[in-house]
Amino acid sequence: MRSLFVLIFALSLIACGDGDRQPENQSSNPLYPSDPEQVQRGQIVTGEGSVGSEAEVVIIDAERLVVLARAPVDDQGGFVVSVPQRPSYWLGVSGPYMTTYIDTAFAFTGEAITVGEPPRAQAAGKAAQVVGILGDVNNDNQVDIADALLVLLYTLERASFVAPNQGNIALGDVNEDGQIDIADVLLIMTYIANPLDPTLPDEIGLAADPDRAVLIVLYGTTGGDNWEDNTNWLSEVPLNEWYGVTTDYEGRVTSLELTENQLTGPIPETLGQLKSLHTLWLHTNQLTGPIPEALGQLNNLKYLALAVNQLTGPIPEALGQLDSLHTLALAENQLTGPIPETLGQLKNLEYLSLAENQLTGCIPSALQDVSVNDLNNLWLALCLPDGSDPISTVSFPSNDGVEVSAIFGMVQTGESLPVVILLHDLGGSKSDWLNHTGTYMALTGTYMALIERGYAVLAIDMRGHGETRLPDNRQVLELIDLELSYRDVHAALIWLQSQSEIDVSRIAVVGSGLGGNVAYVSSGIFPELIKTSVLLSPGLWVASSLEPLVIGASFEPFAPRSILFMVGDQDQIVSGNVTLSYVDFARSLEARTAEPKELHIFPGSADHGFALLDNIAEAQDLFFLWLEENL
Repeated sequence: MRSLFVLIFALSLIACGDGDRQPENQSSNPLYPSDPEQVQRGQIVTGEGSVGSEAEVVIIDAERLVVLARAPVDDQGGFVVSVPQRPSYWLGVSGPYMTTYIDTAFAFTGEAITVGEPPRAQAAGKAAQVVGILGDVNNDNQVDIADALLVLLYTLERASFVAPNQGNIALGDVNEDGQIDIADVLLIMTYIANPLDPTLPDEIGLAADPDRAVLIVLYGTTGGDNWEDNTNWLSEVPLNEWYGVTTDYEGRVTSLELTENQLTGPIPETLGQLKSLHTLWLHTNQLTGPIPEALGQLNNLKYLALAVNQLTGPIPEALGQLDSLHTLALAENQLTGPIPETLGQLKNLEYLSLAENQLTGCIPSALQDVSVNDLNNLWLALCLPDGSDPISTVSFPSNDGVEVSAIFGMVQTGESLPVVILLHDLGGSKSDWLNHTGTYMALTGTYMALIERGYAVLAIDMRGHGETRLPDNRQVLELIDLELSYRDVHAALIWLQSQSEIDVSRIAVVGSGLGGNVAYVSSGIFPELIKTSVLLSPGLWVASSLEPLVIGASFEPFAPRSILFMVGDQDQIVSGNVTLSYVDFARSLEARTAEPKELHIFPGSADHGFALLDNIAEAQDLFFLWLEENL
């Protein structure tokens, strides 16, 4: 007669105090926030009394059909579970050399449970290596007690059952008779106990064609029946005859190109099992949900294009493991969070597209070396050498009630740093200083270039621009708002006084276009607070008369000093028969400025504002030299 395994549940509750009370802990399960948990103990022994081990116990709430606890059996055959008090439970027990046991009306009574020995006592259980295998309902790469329970749950609660982890309940049809029922449960239990049983289907726990199984999951997850083209998908023909699929001579999938094919729903994690894949083109569809971390397992992947979808969540750090990756296209989605620093490890990356998402933080500096990229369009700064974000968002009030929005950055050195205030052009914002589009500051931008040279930087949104609203919640920018923008600079000067890491005796103001006018006015009104200024293409004219408008001319006292003016000699506005010259305007301001001062005109250049720094190396050299000598 076969020996029996006896599972004896020594369910005596852990004593507390006098031994009559049961210890209760608040449940850590969010489904049972108010139900106290009780610690239960059990032990597995053989029929002859020797200790068994390597088994696993699973407890399920019989009403809600959710797993409450899973516990391994220790070397002494004991186990401990902590579960909320429920009216009834389901119990599952499995392990090598043990017939799987399932009780759908289990109660913690302390009675022993007998489990029969399998036909082949020496047949060890084995885990599957790939997904898509018969019986792997929860897609965790193995067929085990959890799959048996899920199949049983489906059998009893078919109407409300939802397989976990994007599971495919069809994989529970182990005998492939078109039904998922108790017969399949018994086959899975047999496999767990004795995977070498000759009565088992060949496919259970194995995958003769693993890539086919992965593609079947992709088809089901992304609405394959409604694809623009699904020729041969789910058929028995070779995979390279399925639309968009290319295979190698061994039949492994090497390329999957389903661009503009009306794919919907999430990208399944199972794609990470296509070990030979080097091209994955799924862009321009309606894919949703996160980018699977499992894609980071595709060591041969060279081309990954998921752009123009509706993907959400962060960019997985695991993508930085794709050493062979040449192309990464993720633009035009709804991705959030920072750009993983791990992407900077992709030494073979030559094309990178991340724009039109909601990414935050800074750009890993190594990515600026990617040959083709759209990092300029992210309006983010490069990360500092230590990987930290050089941008912190701040705000402060002006003396007339305007809340000024700004970004502030610096490298902590332990010393007080000089600071540069940046003022944008008409219609611009503080972000304009982050990334430019020229040759010499194409990615770093003035903001980062200054930080790298040891300056603290404060870029503000002047009233009516960016995130700084107009007074009284007005919607239309008026001339008076431009004239009063110097108050926003004054608010910045006051805020800087409170920053301990700033040398307030060394403050410069740099303005582009209209910002240059405001910098000029601020220099004249607050000469005791502003040590020097740089004006890039200053100019402002009255719309009705086209007369130059020198904001600040009416202030007394008004003493602008220490200003570098830079302007291109072809920077002009043509209105009818009238040509308005930024050179002439700069000359008029320079004439009213006290020494030290310098007006530099770049011949043949129509570059305006910070574009001078982008496109003219001499302008950039003059800019930094002026700050070095005068700040």
